[in-house]
Amino acid sequence: MRKETPIERRRREINRSRVEAHRLLAVFNHESMKDLVRRALQDLDEADIWLLETNLDARPPILEIVDFNIRISETRLAQLASWLSRYGPGADTIN
Repeated sequence: MRKETPIERRRREINRSRVEAHRLLAVFNHESMKDLVRRALQDLDEADIWLLETNLDARPPILEIVDFNIRISETRLAQLASWLSRYGPGADTIN
């Protein structure tokens, strides 16, 4: 069995987070919460676009951008999942 490459690992993380984002998007009722989920999806899309660059192994700063976008998306989704478990699907952002 061959070892997963760093790019494959990042793609796997992006796909896993997308699944969670779409789950949250389907569950939340309030538009403001759905907007926060959409922001996480935008971060994941940006990370995925950066992974289309050629010769990534020779360009570590690009991989750092990808990692940042993945982490910020995962953090946003974790917070949203926490709000969902605490306040339910009718949760709203705090104004």
